Amino acid sequence: MKTLSYAFKYLLKLRGNNVIKLISITMGLFLGWVFLAKIVYVESYNKSFPDAERIYRVDERVTLPDREIRAGYISAPVAPALKDEFPEIETATVICRHFPLLTHGEHPFEINIACTDTAFFDLFSIEVLSGDPEQALQDPDNLFLSRKTARRIFGEADPIGQMLEEATGTHYRVAGIFEDLPDNTDVRCEGIVSFDNVKKMRRNSGWGGGDSYTGYVRLVPQAVPDSIEPRIMDVLQKYYDYAGDAAQGFKIEYFFNPMTDIYAQQPDVKNATQLLILLAVAILFVSALNYVLSNFSSLPERGRTMAMHKCNGARKSDIFSIMMSETSLLILISFLFVIALLFGLRDTIQKMVGATPKMLFSGYNLRYIIPIVAGVFLLAGLVPANLLARIPVTTAYRRYSPSNRLWKQALLLIQFTAVTLLISLLVTVARQYDLMLRENPGYNTKNMLHTEALAGRNIQQYETARQELLSLPFVTGIGAGCHPLEGGYSGNPVQDDQKNNLFVTRLDVISPDYIPTMGIQLKQGENFENMPTEGQVIVNEEFVRKMGWQGNPVGNSFFFGSPTPCTVIGVVRDFRTSTLRAGIEPLALFCMNDQNGIEDIQIRVDAITPENIASLTAKLKTLAPEQDIRIWAYDDLTLNAYYNERMLRNMIFVGVFITLAISLIGLLGFINDEIRRRSKEIAIRKVNGATPGSVVRLIASDLKYTVCAGIVAGLGLSFLQGRHWLERFAVKVPLSLWIYIVCGIAVAGLICAITVLKIRKTANENPVNSIKKE
Repeated sequence: MKTLSYAFKYLLKLRGNNVIKLISITMGLFLGWVFLAKIVYVESYNKSFPDAERIYRVDERVTLPDREIRAGYISAPVAPALKDEFPEIETATVICRHFPLLTHGEHPFEINIACTDTAFFDLFSIEVLSGDPEQALQDPDNLFLSRKTARRIFGEADPIGQMLEEATGTHYRVAGIFEDLPDNTDVRCEGIVSFDNVKKMRRNSGWGGGDSYTGYVRLVPQAVPDSIEPRIMDVLQKYYDYAGDAAQGFKIEYFFNPMTDIYAQQPDVKNATQLLILLAVAILFVSALNYVLSNFSSLPERGRTMAMHKCNGARKSDIFSIMMSETSLLILISFLFVIALLFGLRDTIQKMVGATPKMLFSGYNLRYIIPIVAGVFLLAGLVPANLLARIPVTTAYRRYSPSNRLWKQALLLIQFTAVTLLISLLVTVARQYDLMLRENPGYNTKNMLHTEALAGRNIQQYETARQELLSLPFVTGIGAGCHPLEGGYSGNPVQDDQKNNLFVTRLDVISPDYIPTMGIQLKQGENFENMPTEGQVIVNEEFVRKMGWQGNPVGNSFFFGSPTPCTVIGVVRDFRTSTLRAGIEPLALFCMNDQNGIEDIQIRVDAITPENIASLTAKLKTLAPEQDIRIWAYDDLTLNAYYNERMLRNMIFVGVFITLAISLIGLLGFINDEIRRRSKEIAIRKVNGATPGSVVRLIASDLKYTVCAGIVAGLGLSFLQGRHWLERFAVKVPLSLWIYIVCGIAVAGLICAITVLKIRKTANENPVNSIKKE
C-alpha cells in the first residue's frame, strides 16, 4: 500500500515523462481497442444464438465443365425436404428477403423483412414477446415486428392490430412482436411474414427454380454433417432429377456450412481481419515499447532517486513494486480515458467498425480486451521495473547516466518498422481503392441514375413511360434492364447441339435502348430492333472466347435451356457485371418482350441535381403511383459496393496517424536523452572547434542503421501483407518497387527532419552553458 501511495504522489508531479507515457498508452489502447472490437465483432458473428454450434446453412456447390461455383443460396424446397428425410436434422427453415417501404399514416419506413415459416423462431430460439406465430403466420397478410422496429414506427402505442401499407397496395397487419435480433448475424431482420408472400413477388419457389433462397438446419445433439452430406443427393433425387443435370455437365451438390463460420470465413472478411490483427498488434506493441523508451529516458533522474531509497532501507522488491505500481496507475488512468473516448466517439466508431456501444463493452469483447491490456501492462512495466530495481546504491552519490543505447535503438527499430509497414500498407490499400473507383468498367456511369419504379411493366407500358420521361428537358437517355451492374447477374448454363452444359453465363433482359444509354460499345453485328425476332441474343467477348468461336461470331447459335436455338446478332466489348473482386464473365443479353417485363431502368441526365431528382421523382410518381419511388446515382452504388475497402482504408489511415505520433514521441525522447547524456562531450567538442553541423551528424549517426533497418523490415513485411490482401481482387494495382522506395524515403526524410531540427538547438548553444550545468 505504501508503494502504491508513493507511486500516486509521484505521478501527480507529472515528472519522469509521465505525460508522454500517459498519451502514448492512451492512444495505443484506444485505437487497439477499436481495431480489436472490429475483430471480435467479426469473430462473434452468428454466435449469439443458444445452439449456434448446431446450426448450419445449406450451401450449394455447382460443378461445371470449366469451373466450380459455391454459393449460400438454394432452391426453396431443399431445406424443408432435408428435415423430412433425415432424423439427424432437428428443424429447418428457409428465408427469402424483402425490403419494402411500408407506410403508417404519412410516414414511410423501409423494413428488412424475412419471408419464412414458423420454424424460423424455433431454429434460432427467437423470443416472441406477443402473438402466436404458429397461428398468425398462416395468414400471409400478418406481420411480426421486432421490438425496436415496432417502437420506431408506433412509438409507445400498442402495435398489435395496426396496419402497414406497401406502395403496391399490399397491406400487413401487425400480429406480434419478437425480441430484437443482434446486429452481428446473417439472419437479422426487422419483420417476419409468411413464406407464402414470395408468390406475391412472382418468385419461383419450386424444385429446380431460382436458387435465391437461404436455408438453415439445426442438427440434433451429437450429430455431425459428415454423416449426412454423403447421402443428401441420393435422397433428394426423388424430388428433382439431379442425375439428369449431372449427365449434361451441370452437377449440383449440397453441404452444410457452420453458421458460426459463415461470415468470418468469407475471403474478403478473413483477409481484412488478418490485416486488422496486424494493425492492432503493431499499435499496441509500439505504444508499450514507447512507454519503455520513455522510462529509459528518465533513468538519470529516477536512478538517483531509487538509489536514495535503497540507502534508506528499500530492497530490490520495494523498488520493483514502486515501478509496477506506477505502471498500474498509468494504465488504469489511460483505461479510464479510453472508456471516455469510446463513449464520446461511439457513433463514429460504430460507423467505422460496425460495433455498437453495447458490443464494445460486452463480456465477449472484454474477454479479448482485458488480456491485451494485461499484456501491455507486463511489457511496459517489467522491463523498466527490473532495470531500476538493479540500480547500485553508489548512484546516490554520483551522476548516473547509463547508455542503454542498444535497448533504446532496438525499441526505436521496432517502432520505425511498424510506422513504415503501416504507411506503405496504407498506400497499397488506397491505390487499390482508387483503382476500383476510377477503373473503366466498360460503360459510362457519369450522370447515370437507377430506379425500380417501373418494375413489372410490360414493353408497351415501358415505351409509354419512356416517352414521358424523355419529355423532361434534362433526361438524355433511358434503358431498361434487370438490375444495376454493380450487383452482379444471375446465371444459366449454355448448351451445345447435344444439350450438354458447357459453362454458365451471366444474363440480362434489356430494352433496345439499354446499350447506347449505358455507353456499352458494340464491337460486331447490330443492336436489337424494337420488335426483335425470338431467340436473338447479344453476347460479350468473353462469351465468344468460352465458345471457342473464331472469326465473326454473328450468326452462330447455341442452346439456352430451350428447344429452340439462340442466334447471335451482335457482340459487345467486355464490361463489368460485378465488382473488381470478380473477373470478366461470359454474358448473354436478350431483348425484353411481352413475356418478360422490366425490373429497373437506367436514366441518363445532363446533371444530377436536387431539382432534377425532384422533377424525376414527381414524373415517376404519376407514371407508377402504386410504387415506392427511390432513385440512386450509379456512382453511389459503386461506392457502396466497395464499402468494406473504404472502411479498411480509413482505419489504416487512423492507425498510421496514431502510430506515427507515438513513434515520433519516442524519437524525441531518445534524442533528448542522448543530448542530455552527451552534453559535456558536445560542449568539449565545440570548444575544440566542432561546427554545429558536425554535432548534428554526431548524434544523428547513432540512428542511421536503426532507421535503415526499420524501413527495410517494414517495407518487406508490407510487401508480403499487401500481396496477400490483393489476392482477392481479379484486377489489382501492381506492387511496384518505386512505391516502396518513395515510402521508405518519406519515412526516412521525416525522421531525419525531426532529428536535425531537434539537435540544431543544442548544436548552436553556447558550450559554456553546458559545462556550467555539468
